[in-house]
Amino acid sequence: MSGLHAIYAFASLAAPSLIHWGLRYGYNWRDFFRSFALFSFMIVAFLIYVMVRFSKRDLAMPFAESTKGNYNVDSKTSIGLVCIIVAFYVCAEISIATRITQLLTSEHSMPLSEATGYVTYFFLLLFVGRMFFTFVSFPNISSSRLLMISHAISILCLLGGLFIQPWLLVFCGLTMAPCYALNMDYIAHVYKSESPKVMAQAMSFTSLVVVLFHYLLGVLTDYSSVGKALLVSPILLVICFCALFLFDKKFVIKGE
Repeated sequence: MSGLHAIYAFASLAAPSLIHWGLRYGYNWRDFFRSFALFSFMIVAFLIYVMVRFSKRDLAMPFAESTKGNYNVDSKTSIGLVCIIVAFYVCAEISIATRITQLLTSEHSMPLSEATGYVTYFFLLLFVGRMFFTFVSFPNISSSRLLMISHAISILCLLGGLFIQPWLLVFCGLTMAPCYALNMDYIAHVYKSESPKVMAQAMSFTSLVVVLFHYLLGVLTDYSSVGKALLVSPILLVICFCALFLFDKKFVIKGE
């Protein structure tokens, strides 16, 4: 799962680098978008072929018959907590990716060319971290415990980057790297055969929250500053941490 999401980080790192290289050698940015669009259509066509070709085969990884493991997750409250854990983490991650350049140019008087480098380094560390967790596992530490550790360190990096040294924001790419894959693994572990439905609900809720979060950041930036607006991000991670802690305490079945 980490390897799959490492592709997102790699694409986020490669796309601006390719466009920068093309513009440097005289290519039009519209030509790049046309080329990427054509390549994307080719991938879609290939995926449609694969879906039709193998539609009668069940290639999905089987889940256990039970819909719950050592967790009592029959209530809607548990799904609500899972949705919050996933959505709020995603908002915290994209806040850095989309606002760090604005923060550095507006509040630290950094040249745009230098500020965009911070975004590149953020996605580079995100890619490196996800590739690391693709090949290295920690079987003696649960997914929820790893998530809480990751959120705690990310909160420190966020606060340090906002109040001490902006470079610390870049290291959030490393501390946040395993979170998305761990969230999906946690859902699969807890909900077993019900996990596809829970993941779909979490993704739908995340899409809505991301839209509202972007609007909130814009409003807060207009009324105060981008630095103060970004203080929402560590607050969201604190909520994620508390929700994870509450989930394990409230829904784990003791003695199993």
